[in-house]
Amino acid sequence: MRGTSVACLSTVILLAGLGPVVVWATDSNEPELAMDVPAVFVVSLDVNQLEYNATEQNLVDGETEAQTIIATVQANSNWVMNIYGDSAIWTGPWNKPVGDILWSVDGSAFTPLETGTMQITSGGPTAGNNKNIDIKISLDITEDLPGDYEYENIVVEVSAP
Repeated sequence: MRGTSVACLSTVILLAGLGPVVVWATDSNEPELAMDVPAVFVVSLDVNQLEYNATEQNLVDGETEAQTIIATVQANSNWVMNIYGDSAIWTGPWNKPVGDILWSVDGSAFTPLETGTMQITSGGPTAGNNKNIDIKISLDITEDLPGDYEYENIVVEVSAP
């Protein structure tokens, strides 16, 4: 069969869970490689819990001081970072709405959190892109009754655009 290129599967190698690497050999004994690399998106946060104190001055001013979360993205393709709350209300003495949680990225204007996905930022392939997400709480002296309030999950996720 001279002059005909025949590909034969000769070796399969797994590369760190990225899928098989297939080595093909042809009649000319020149191996060819094929590999399926999936899109990989990783986001890590530098904090697991934020705690705020609603002081008398905070209640008069209408908000707490902001605290910063640093979100680090690693991705091998284009990505978007989203934020949302997993519940419409807090647990506590009254049904404090999720929109009383305010967020900002890298010094931009503060935006009320929603239960629907809200895009924070986007980017391309990166080994470590840091975004500062500032979180503060809107307060209302006429509605925020004394007691302990808790909001379970502010979700920050990275995915394909």
